Amino acid sequence: QEEAEAETKRQEAREAEKKSMEQETRQQEEAAEKERKEAEKVEKQPLEEEKLQQEVVEQKSIDVVAPQASPPKGYVLVGGYQIREEQLPTGCKGTTDIDSLITQVQARCSGFLDIGTQNALRFLLGCNLDVDECVRRAEGVAKWRKGQSMDELRAQLKAGLSACRSGAPSMSLPHQAEVSKLAILNPCALIAANGYPVSIWHVGSANSSAASSVKDDVLRAWSRGTFEYVDIWLSEQSELEGRLAGHIQVFNLSGISFWQISNSALIEKLKLVFSAGEHYLEAVTHIYVINSSSLFTVAWKLVKGFLSPRTAGKIHVDSGISKNLLAALDPASAKQLRSLVEHPRQDAPVLWPGAAGPIAIGGGSGVAAVKYS
Repeated sequence: QEEAEAETKRQEAREAEKKSMEQETRQQEEAAEKERKEAEKVEKQPLEEEKLQQEVVEQKSIDVVAPQASPPKGYVLVGGYQIREEQLPTGCKGTTDIDSLITQVQARCSGFLDIGTQNALRFLLGCNLDVDECVRRAEGVAKWRKGQSMDELRAQLKAGLSACRSGAPSMSLPHQAEVSKLAILNPCALIAANGYPVSIWHVGSANSSAASSVKDDVLRAWSRGTFEYVDIWLSEQSELEGRLAGHIQVFNLSGISFWQISNSALIEKLKLVFSAGEHYLEAVTHIYVINSSSLFTVAWKLVKGFLSPRTAGKIHVDSGISKNLLAALDPASAKQLRSLVEHPRQDAPVLWPGAAGPIAIGGGSGVAAVKYS
């Protein structure tokens, strides 16, 4: 019995010693963890202070608006964008009122069209600063964009541009091969020296016998895809440069015949080809009509007198290839223009800004809101 009691006491002593050792170990571990956390806190403090300072600097850079540089000669600054003086409507003096009109257009269109400053400015210029007309046209654009699912098409085209930046060989526009049966059309086949897209429409190649075989819906779809692609180019280049970019169109009349211009069915088909263009106000900066006949040149001189100087200033007619057009192109495109005019081809690649320089593309009446940017 005495031996049993002694063993019990020894067991209790061992357990007490074990508990003591375990407690001491825990205390050491807790002390070590505390020291580690204190060390981490000391290390993080300078980083957190640096981060806080950086956030303050970034906030200041957001709050402070950099002053706009003075526009170059021949340009004025409107709504934060440089535009050519001849783009201003006839009789327009100063630009302060236009800035206030931009705000009015945006406010009145906010219920049905998400219209940024750039597009509001284009609408105003295209409507001769008439706010009511701007709103009316904007309602039409909103309905059209919603009805034709233009936001989805825009997303698809932007995805194509991203693929080009990632190494895809060329940009693809919808129904190009089918439309080429009617006429050879080269959208965005060239680039101007200032980075603007240049398209060539070989009107003389129009095929009257194919007029009935190319469906109207195909022509409309091609038109939507082409002009939406141009709009993406212009919108993003304008944002990057702070200058209102524009589309240069070249109408090549070489080979055009009286039979073509008198064929009403063919004319109606060609109208569908360009039908979407009316929904992109103030997108065209210049139109060059080249290889025109002497009759057309004479007729143009008469018609020109009935146009406003602003509209007439965009159109240049030449019996050959305009020197002004060649001067407007970058050297590679100027050389390519001659080749495409002499030998029109339907497989001319559709260019994109990143392929030609530093610019890289990556702006009611019960109408549902449509995003347009």
